[in-house]
Formats: sequence, C-alpha cells, structure tokens
Amino acid sequence: MKTVAAIIGGAGGIGRATAIALSKQVDVIVIGDLLQENIDYTSKILTSLNIEHVCQVMDVREREQVDAFAAFAAEQGDLVVSVNIAGVGPSTTYKDTPYSTCRETYDTNSWGAYNSVEAFLAYAKEGYVHIETASQASYYADMDEAKLEIFKGVTSQTREEFLDAMCSITDIFIDDPEEDEPEVNGQAYCFSKRFVREFVNASTWRYARKGARILTISPGTHWTCHVWDLDESSREGNHALTPLGTYGRTVDLGQIYAFAASPVAKYISGADILVDGGGTTSFGSWKL
Repeated sequence: MKTVAAIIGGAGGIGRATAIALSKQVDVIVIGDLLQENIDYTSKILTSLNIEHVCQVMDVREREQVDAFAAFAAEQGDLVVSVNIAGVGPSTTYKDTPYSTCRETYDTNSWGAYNSVEAFLAYAKEGYVHIETASQASYYADMDEAKLEIFKGVTSQTREEFLDAMCSITDIFIDDPEEDEPEVNGQAYCFSKRFVREFVNASTWRYARKGARILTISPGTHWTCHVWDLDESSREGNHALTPLGTYGRTVDLGQIYAFAASPVAKYISGADILVDGGGTTSFGSWKL
C-alpha cells in the first residue's frame, strides 16, 4: 500500500515546499487548499517534478470539510503524516481586504487548528505524525490563567461561542479597517497562534495513546505572501530585529517539516520547533 501525507494549506509557498520535501518520504501527497488557482499552480509544479499527488478544495474553518479531507487522504493509501499550514496573517495581499479582522484570524488560525487536530486524530496510529503551524508571534502573546481558560473553551463551545470568547482577548475589537487595525489584528494573530501551541500541547497524550506524535512548528519571517507587500521600512525593521538579518526561505522551512515528520524525529512530540532566525531574542531576553 502506498504511503500518504496530507497537507492542509498545501498550495501556498510553505505548503508547496513541504509537499516537495515530504515527497521523498511518502508515495502520495494530498493537497487541500481554499483557492483553486493556487491548487492548479502547485499541481503543475508537483507534476513537473514527477511527484504523485491529488488535490481537493477545502476550507479549514469548516469541520465537515476537514473531516472529509482527512477521509479523502486516507482513501489514497496508508496515511502516515498530516500537516496543517493553513493560516492568515494580520495583513493580506488582497487590495479589497487589506486587513484580516480579529474574528477571521481566530477562525482560520485557532478554530482551523482545532478542526485539523480533531479530524486527523481518528487516523492516528503507531508511527503517525501530525504537525500544526504556530508562529514566532506566539511567543509574544502575554498569557495568564484567564486567557488559558478561554482557550480551553474550544472543546465545549460552538464555533461562534469560541470565536466570541477569543475576540474578547484582544484589547480592542474592530471589524472595519481603521488606522489602528493592523496593531489590533497583530495582537489577535499572536494569540491565535499561541492557542495552536497550547492546544497541541494539550493533545499530546491523546495522540500518544495511539502511538502517534503531534507537534508544532513556529516560522519566523519567511518570504511569503504575508511579507511581499510590506514597504521597505517594514522589511528593514524585520531584518534589524532578526540576528541573522534576512528572511527565511520556504524551501528550507519545508525541510524542517519533513524532518519533524521523519523517523529521525521519532522522539519529538508535544514540542514546538522555532524557526525564526533568532528573532525572538530581540524581545525581552538577556543579551550578552
């Protein structure tokens, strides 16, 4: 039976790089993504590289679609790896919607991660690996017991109830783009990704009981659609806060996902792999 890796958000830059890297470990790559045009572009690249793959349009925010995608991936062979890379940043490259609202950020990044972890748990078995994508930004979220209690509500609340609670974490909640919208949604982004880390950590024993691993990877500033449209001063600012002084490459990050999914990393579970060029050391740490 052919081995299979499923990637939600697999048609974006990081997802595409991960698909290529994982193709050296499994026989079939199953791509799930929201946009058909991105799927078509990625499919052409994978075909040119003779990588066996199948694709499905799906929305990580919709639990039924995530369940259906997981089942679709399992139908392709022996599902051994699942990865969720789908996410939105505080800003987008779409001119008609320059900022993601707080609710949209929590819906995709937090509720989507919950859907993904739950859906693929049904297929976990000995040697299985599930990887969620957090962020360097998750380390900037100021946590306390009250916020953790809001996170825990994901298992007992409806989608709308959970999103209402998550939106209450941010100091200000604005739905319409205003001057301070980027700052507000940057805050929501940090908490949305901190939720991913906390929920994966809380799910470690559930996967372990099946002989499976679960972990997160936290990218820093990589050259993706989230930074393409930044002005020159913002790009220079990012470089100034990153000890290695450059953006990461998606091709290198794909190799990190492949490493985490490989037998070489068989003792890594419940952990976060931070890939940020040392960027978090610029905030509140002791420096020599």
